[in-house]
Amino acid sequence: MNHYLSLPTINPSRWRNRLLVVAITLLLQPASALNTLAGEALDTDALPIEVQVDLYMAELTRLLEYEDNVGIVQLIPKIRALNISIPDALYFIEARALYATGDAIQARESLLVYLNQAGREGRYYEEATNLLLEVRAEAAKEEARIAELLLARKQAQAAAEQRAQRLQVRETQSLLLQAGFPKTPVTGEMDQLTREALAVFQVRQSLTVNAEINRETLNALRAAIPDVLLCDELTNRPFEPGEFIAIETIDFQEAVPACNQAIRDYPIAARLHVQYARALMAAGRASDAERAIREHVEIGYPSAIHTMAELYREAGLGLEGKADYEAVETWLLRAAELGDYIAQLDLYQLYLNGASGIRRNPAAAVEWLSAAADQGHTPSVHLLGEHYERGQGVSRDYDRAIELYQQAATENHLAATLALANLYERGRGVKRDPDRVLTLLKKAKALGADSVDRRIEKLEKRR
Repeated sequence: MNHYLSLPTINPSRWRNRLLVVAITLLLQPASALNTLAGEALDTDALPIEVQVDLYMAELTRLLEYEDNVGIVQLIPKIRALNISIPDALYFIEARALYATGDAIQARESLLVYLNQAGREGRYYEEATNLLLEVRAEAAKEEARIAELLLARKQAQAAAEQRAQRLQVRETQSLLLQAGFPKTPVTGEMDQLTREALAVFQVRQSLTVNAEINRETLNALRAAIPDVLLCDELTNRPFEPGEFIAIETIDFQEAVPACNQAIRDYPIAARLHVQYARALMAAGRASDAERAIREHVEIGYPSAIHTMAELYREAGLGLEGKADYEAVETWLLRAAELGDYIAQLDLYQLYLNGASGIRRNPAAAVEWLSAAADQGHTPSVHLLGEHYERGQGVSRDYDRAIELYQQAATENHLAATLALANLYERGRGVKRDPDRVLTLLKKAKALGADSVDRRIEKLEKRR
C-alpha cells in the first residue's frame, strides 16, 4: 500500500518539511489550544490551505497503511472540499474504499471520473478497468434493489394515501348522512350521490361549490355535526348497532330542554331532531314530536321515519289516541328497507308476536332479524342462532346455530356463550367436547354468569 504515498503532486520532502512545521506550530500552541486541535476535534479551518492539505494527506497515508476504508471514504470528500487541484489517483483510492464498504454505485462513479481524467496513461488504468467491470455488476444489483425498495415504498405510500382518502370519504359521507342527506351511502367510495350531497351542502353553507371534499367543506361539516351531546346521552337513540333507551324510560324533564338547546346550536344535525322528538314523545307531546321530525321524514331520513312508527305505536297519533299497528307496520317497513336496524328489530317483534290487525309471520320475522344481524347487531346474531337451533321461522340447523353463537360469543355476548356451551355439552350439531364446554363456561363466568359455578366444578372433577 505504500506506493500510494507518491500519488499527491506535492513533493514528498517538501511535504515532510511542512509536516514538521505544522508539528512545531502545534507544540508552540497553549495547552488549551492543543486540546482544541487534538484528535478528531482538530479544527483545521483556521490553518493555511497548504497546511490543511499536508495534514489531510498525512492522515490519508495513515488510513491507507491500516486499510481503513471507512476512514478513507470520510476523508477524501474533505480534501475535495478544499477546492484545490487534487491527484486523479485519489478518485481511484476513493473508488476502492467505497467498493470495500459496500457502496458499489458511488464506487462506479469515482472510477469513471478517474478513467475520464487519467485516461489510458493513468498509473492505475489496468486496475481501474478491471475493478470497474466488477463494480458495474454489483452496482447494477444495488440499483435493482434500490429500485425495488423505492417501488415498494411508493406502493405502500399509495396504499396509505388510498386508505386515508377512503377514511376521509367515509367520514364525509357519515357527516352528510347526519346533516340531512339520507341517500348518501357510507361506503368510503366517492360516488354521484355523495357529490350531489356535497354540492347542496356547499350551496346551503355559502361555500365554494365544486362537489369535492376539501378542507373548507370538511371543516364546515365537522362544525355542523357535533360529537355526543347531553341530548344524545339522555335519549340514546343510536344510529349504528348498540343499546338504546326506550321511550318510556327517558327522563323528559331533563331531555327536552337539553335537546332543544342542541338543535339550536346545531340546526342541521338530523340526529338531534330525532332525539328531540323522542324526548317530546316521552313528555306526551306527540304533535310537537311529529313537527320536530316532519322535514326529515319528508327527505327520507331512516331514523326519523322509524320515529313516526313509534309515534303511531306509543305516542297517540293513531285513532282516538290508540296504537295504529297498520300505520306502524307501514312506517317500520319504510325505515327498515332504508337500513335502520332498530326498525328491522321492531318488525321482527311485530311479525313474531303479531298485533291488532297484523298476523304473526315467523318467517318474515326471521328475515328482518337476519337483516339486523347482518349489520353487526350482536344481540340479533344471538337471537338468530336461537331460531336456527329451535327451528322457529326457519328449518332447524344446528351448524348455522353454532356459527351464529360463535360469532356473538366472540363479541363477548353472555347468552350466546352459554348457548354455545350447551350445544357442545349435549352434542347437538357437534361432538360432545367437555374441554370446550369448560372453556366456554369459564368465559361466561368472567362475563358475569355466577350460575355456572357448579357446572364448572363438575367438569373439572371429571377431568
